[in-house]
Amino acid sequence: MNCKKCGEELKSKAAICYKCFTRVEGGAKAKSFFTKKVIIICVVLSLPILFFTGIFGALAAPKVIGASDKAKASEASNVMKQIVVLQGAYHKYYNKYVDGNDPQWKKKIGFQPPGTMSNFVYRTTSNPDSIAIAT
Repeated sequence: MNCKKCGEELKSKAAICYKCFTRVEGGAKAKSFFTKKVIIICVVLSLPILFFTGIFGALAAPKVIGASDKAKASEASNVMKQIVVLQGAYHKYYNKYVDGNDPQWKKKIGFQPPGTMSNFVYRTTSNPDSIAIAT
């Protein structure tokens, strides 16, 4: 059998002419690696993986969100304790508490707010019952 385009002699059951790369009529069909069966098997095998990934993600999300709220509350609690201790030391030395309306109150008691990404605004009062406030 010869190629109709270039006249090259073809091997039996050849699918294409290797000289001019044209498809040969009546030749063997070119085989494809990804047949429909292979694609269906891949999809069916990947569905359980996607399913369990979704379930684990749904279970983990509330715990991560809860941890974030817990960390914020913990920050406020620790900083408030620090303010109370600093106010107590100031009170021992000067026999009065620093007034929260004073813009220099942090400097007077030596308070350093935590980092630049604080979740609360901290204030102090001269009332011994509510020395520190976080809002």
